[in-house]
Amino acid sequence: MNYYKLPNNTLTLKSGYFVSGISLVLIFLFSTFFEIIINYCKSSVSFELLRQEINKKSYDNALKVSIHRLEPNIPNKMLSFIFYSSFPTLTQVAKQKHLPHNLLSSKIQNQIFSIGSLAKRGDFEEALLELKNIKKSLSILGLLKNKDINESINNTYELLDSLRIESANYGTFDTDKEDLKSKEIRLKRRHVLLAEEFGIFLSLKPLNEKGKELEVYKSGVLEGLPVLKDLKDDIATLPLLKEELDKIGGSVNIQAPNAYEIFTGRLLSLKDSSKQIRNEYEQAIKSITLLDKEKIQTKDAIKNKKFDIDENISKLILALNK
Repeated sequence: MNYYKLPNNTLTLKSGYFVSGISLVLIFLFSTFFEIIINYCKSSVSFELLRQEINKKSYDNALKVSIHRLEPNIPNKMLSFIFYSSFPTLTQVAKQKHLPHNLLSSKIQNQIFSIGSLAKRGDFEEALLELKNIKKSLSILGLLKNKDINESINNTYELLDSLRIESANYGTFDTDKEDLKSKEIRLKRRHVLLAEEFGIFLSLKPLNEKGKELEVYKSGVLEGLPVLKDLKDDIATLPLLKEELDKIGGSVNIQAPNAYEIFTGRLLSLKDSSKQIRNEYEQAIKSITLLDKEKIQTKDAIKNKKFDIDENISKLILALNK
């Protein structure tokens, strides 16, 4: 009689498979665990590196760091495959964009960085359209629920729209100034013609000196009238004016019973015309000064808005990488 029983080979084989399977699962879990820890450390370091590159305005390097950070590792790829296979709704989203969430975020970031370049080139319409597309993509992914991301997107849109308006205004300053300068020249010519008309009235020549086109008498009966050659200022009365005209060869020829009224009326009319021209000229000069001031302010505003856009882009990139 055989007192020894041979072991069950089938049972032993099954036990071996079980132990091997458990071992493989444990090895995978441990390797995954350690890789997660390593990736977490790398992620922290790369996030700080990303922040540094953004602060240095090295956007090309920042984009490279960001894309590298968001590229899924092996465990994430496996988990993503299981996750997307288990949830059809998210699978549809992934198929709709033809890219998984991580790689899609990298694509979005590339678009985001391009907004700054478009704004600097003055392609505001294209930048606004690009931002709308980005917002739509982030909305599909549910990322707009993040307060920081949503706030950065909205702020960037408002800044871009404001920058578009400011830049359009800035482009009109030179044209407006040229128009005012032309008006300034025309007003000087009008006053020179008025001086010639006044000179003909008194049989004298106008001053005709460059830089003195708007010169008028400061006091006396001639106050506010264009300056004529050889006719002095501060003539107190009309009789004294007649004496002065006789001295320098001037005269007034009015053949009418009411010559005095015609003469004084003509002087008042010339004074009013001169005053109107000089007022318009002063207003044109003030407008030019104000325009120059507004141009500087607008230039500063454009510069500040471009800076704020860069800041919001940086915040958005960092928020997407958290």
